[in-house]
Amino acid sequence: MRKGLITHMATALFSITLSVTLTLFVLSKQVSIVTVDPKRLINDYQQELAKTSKPIEWQADRLVRFTQVMEQSISDYAQEHSVTVLVSPAVASHELDITSDIRGRIIQDYREGQ
Repeated sequence: MRKGLITHMATALFSITLSVTLTLFVLSKQVSIVTVDPKRLINDYQQELAKTSKPIEWQADRLVRFTQVMEQSISDYAQEHSVTVLVSPAVASHELDITSDIRGRIIQDYREGQ
């Protein structure tokens, strides 16, 4: 009987310790949310491409590359700043919009690649 009581007490103590630890962990890992408008970035880039006299195939290749750089830039930003990035139209609140920051990162990537 005493062994059963000790087991129950140990289990209760473990449960309380685990609960407190998890609560503290969750509270310390509050995630900030930022937004980005990828459609705006893509539309702006498409307009710039349309001003060129390059063939459609070339423009399509450049747009694919732009999209890849944009996705990587967003991922890098999220990791560097420990934030969750959501698409602007999907967010009803007024979170920080990082679209301009991402545009700057894309421009920097293109400059470094040339």
